[in-house]
Amino acid sequence: MADNPMLYSVLTAADQLTESIISGTRNYIMQKKQSAREVDEQHQRLVEAIIAGETAAAQSCMSEHMETIEKYMEEMQREKDEKLKN
Repeated sequence: MADNPMLYSVLTAADQLTESIISGTRNYIMQKKQSAREVDEQHQRLVEAIIAGETAAAQSCMSEHMETIEKYMEEMQREKDEKLKN
């Protein structure tokens, strides 16, 4: 795989797409004050669990966080779909 320009191009495109999705989702959440607080609290609990070495708690926090992010991504998609209908 080393020095394969095609593979490098594919990975670069995937990286850019991932960053775009993360950035868009983050912006959406930050526009919603309560949502931003919810995510900030999740981050805080996750960091505290990691620092305390509580693996199970950290895994639980991360699962909760990913479910929350998925919820907002679905909400964003529904809003986008609604705009396209109008």
